[in-house]
Amino acid sequence: MPVPKPTEIATLRVNGVDITNWKRVLVQHRWAEAFHIFEFETAESMPAPLSYLAMQPNIGDMVDIYLADIQAMHGPVTTRQSASDANSHGVQIIGKTLSWQMAKSSLRTQTGNYNGWDLISIARDICSKVNVGVEIIGQIDTTPFANCQHAPGEPAFDFLEHLARERGTIIGSNQNGDLTLIGLHNDQDDGDAFIEGENIERINVIWSNETVYANLYAVGQRPGDDQASGTDVSQQEAHATGPDAHQSILVTPQEHPDTDWEVQQRAMFEARWHAGTQLTVTVQVQGWLRKNGDLWRIGHLYWVNAPTHMIRNFGLKAKTVTFEQSEETGTTTTLELVLPWFLNGLFFQPGVPGQPSASTLIAPSTPFGFGSN
Repeated sequence: MPVPKPTEIATLRVNGVDITNWKRVLVQHRWAEAFHIFEFETAESMPAPLSYLAMQPNIGDMVDIYLADIQAMHGPVTTRQSASDANSHGVQIIGKTLSWQMAKSSLRTQTGNYNGWDLISIARDICSKVNVGVEIIGQIDTTPFANCQHAPGEPAFDFLEHLARERGTIIGSNQNGDLTLIGLHNDQDDGDAFIEGENIERINVIWSNETVYANLYAVGQRPGDDQASGTDVSQQEAHATGPDAHQSILVTPQEHPDTDWEVQQRAMFEARWHAGTQLTVTVQVQGWLRKNGDLWRIGHLYWVNAPTHMIRNFGLKAKTVTFEQSEETGTTTTLELVLPWFLNGLFFQPGVPGQPSASTLIAPSTPFGFGSN
């Protein structure tokens, strides 16, 4: 049996023991999802040594995953499956990063009241209850929420995501198990490129306007006071303009009372989140490593030149990176690439779809907004 290359060895470390003889490997980093995932499969000829089978991770075990001797993930095993026939015994190990604990949890606080808290403080409080950290990426709007309460048993992730959308923030995760708050940020560009006819093994390009809207509205209401009453507080409405030429309309109700400016921020977020789906490029390359010897990374800017797909040296951002290995396909990396501003990046390029615009932006006392392209 040939000795595998060091750059193609996947290692799962559990309780100080390294396991490397896997038949299939999948490790997926997901920039804009609440957790990352991994799957490992092995198959041994019967009779399999009982000591070996006992060494396999079980549910609840914390494991570290290394690809080409680079740490790629840390998290718990959530599922273990085993199956056998007369000739073989197979084991499948499935897991997620620890931020999954927050994503599946319900909210339980003494008062349900977060009045006067900002987004970062709320996220850290919610995540701390399930031993999950919070990583901040870019610039996060820390304007406090004047009126912010959750319902008993409300899903923690849903509550936090609604608040994040009103602050122009994307919720994601990292490979260490932290939840990430992704604000406006400069895109990291290491000069890596995918070129048709050279290093692209497979490419799929989707241009689509199925989820794009021409006009997007956020509507809400807030408590009245001595300075504001009547329809000024009961009929809040903000508008953003998307690129759709077919005059479709999306209306998003606010989940809790907000200022006029916060309603506008929500309209702008929804416009950007829907319009950002106009272009998705999926590329597959051999191996797990870039030219600098590091793994391919989510959130990084990569260049794609595929003229037969109407892609001419576009700078796109990695939303998902999937590392795989099997006897059938070998060792591959598949990257899902999208428009950088879709993921709160600040890179814009002539000839590439730009972000939507806000028609009625009401500025806050401390300016923080989505500037022009």
